[in-house]
Amino acid sequence: MSNKEKQVPLESTSYNFTEVSGQSDRDSTFATSTPETEIMYRLFMENAEEAIFIAQDGLIVYPNAKLSDFLGVPIEELIGRSLADFVNPDDRDFVLTWYSNREREEKFINTCRLRLLSRTNTEYWTEISSILIKWQGRKASLNFIHDVTLQKKYEAQLLQAQKMEAIGTLAGGIAHDFNNLLMAIQGQVSLMLQDIKPHDPHYPRLKRIEQHIKTGAELTNQLIGFARGGKYEVTVLDLNELIQSTVTIFSRTNKEISVYQR
Repeated sequence: MSNKEKQVPLESTSYNFTEVSGQSDRDSTFATSTPETEIMYRLFMENAEEAIFIAQDGLIVYPNAKLSDFLGVPIEELIGRSLADFVNPDDRDFVLTWYSNREREEKFINTCRLRLLSRTNTEYWTEISSILIKWQGRKASLNFIHDVTLQKKYEAQLLQAQKMEAIGTLAGGIAHDFNNLLMAIQGQVSLMLQDIKPHDPHYPRLKRIEQHIKTGAELTNQLIGFARGGKYEVTVLDLNELIQSTVTIFSRTNKEISVYQR
């Protein structure tokens, strides 16, 4: 393992900034120290699009301006505080363990996702990457925070779409099986109606069963349409009839609402 030291001026002060790495090609980047490279490092830290900070002993010792803007906290108030102060309480224990292992190089994962809270209590999903460095001759970590809130939102939408697709497939299979049962019942009712006269006392009951079968078939067709992702057959509709059927289904599924028709 080779250590290449640079004097990086941050906040108008030159600090001993050493990257600890076993990769000689990376170390060679830090082989020489010139005023030009010091200016380059400072410009990089201060103008980076990502929030960057250096942590030592679990506390922030250097935050860049982007981190200050991201959390809505002045730079001078960030110095000396723990990142855990800005972490969602549900993720806080994980963060404390993560940084403790980072500085001890024990069971450490270089990148993790966690939720940060700004001063206004706005929650952001972030991805934090960390590397081990030497800061003023002692172990520390250089950390990069990337806002993945929008990505997390899209991932949640994709997951929801996949769930709905699975539910649709299941509903379609059930609807087909249920429709087959209804058709079997319809066949038996039709045979019974052929053997009795309209004045028979069982005739109106059988007709009501037939009507219930028709209603059940309409429901299964709706489930099949849902399973197909809304790809229904295009036909001419009577709006009055559509509203009537919708009201009937709605009133049947929500008993707390009374529907009055005129």
